[in-house]
Amino acid sequence: RANLYQRFIETLESATTCPPGLPSRVFICGISALPPVYLQALQALGKHIEIHLLFTNPCRYYWGDIKDPAYLAKLLTRQRRHSFEDRELPLFRDSENAGQLFNSDGEQDVGNPLLASWGKLGRDYIYLLSDLDSSQELDAFVDVMPDNLLHNIQSDILELENRAVAGVNIEEFSRSDNKRPLDPLDS
Repeated sequence: RANLYQRFIETLESATTCPPGLPSRVFICGISALPPVYLQALQALGKHIEIHLLFTNPCRYYWGDIKDPAYLAKLLTRQRRHSFEDRELPLFRDSENAGQLFNSDGEQDVGNPLLASWGKLGRDYIYLLSDLDSSQELDAFVDVMPDNLLHNIQSDILELENRAVAGVNIEEFSRSDNKRPLDPLDS
């Protein structure tokens, strides 16, 4: 199957004229992710016809390098040991400067934590799309007025901001008297 895709891509790339029977343009929408070989095939096809790939992107800024806070916490607590010798291995290549990656609380600025934890597949897909040659990007982001809780969250994701309240952990919250049930009208 991989050979079939590769032959298809090579045939399209080496063709000097548009193969007969192809439409003049194709619109692809509603696909949240495509395998890299499909993107390569679309790119090769795009040398002969117009390809319009419409996709949703929750953030208007580059967010390919943000990390999930849970992943970073796991990374910091990991102990690496050599398999033959009884010695610890450093987690970072430059252990002396690794501390600069984190603030005084041991946290790394991750942008928006919801986007970091929920957006792994989308992040990887957008990275693959940005890696394509001869593509023309047209952004159609819609600004969100942060006038209620949901719109605040949407605006934070769109603008790659994190306005979460820092410093309240689950133990402090459980001891707090400032709790009330959520009402469906709280928006």
